[in-house]
Amino acid sequence: TTLNRRPSRCPLALGPKAAPHLHGAGDFVAAVILAELLAGRGPAAAAARAVAAAAALAAEAEALGREDLPVVAAAARWRAAEGRARPL
Repeated sequence: TTLNRRPSRCPLALGPKAAPHLHGAGDFVAAVILAELLAGRGPAAAAARAVAAAAALAAEAEALGREDLPVVAAAARWRAAEGRARPL
């Protein structure tokens, strides 16, 4: 997963590749980025946290055979996902 929103087209964060069509993924990533920015983290750190959390949640969705993100059911897993992606 690459989060790429810099004008230079350089990625903000890199993480494991996820399934291409997971319902709610964009909303989830946006919510985590916003929460991290409001907590005082910089854009790259916020993006890395969002990518790590989304990757953990995508893996859980795949394991459960779901096409949506199990945000509540897998809260412990995605909240603990810090450090699995890296800011650039």
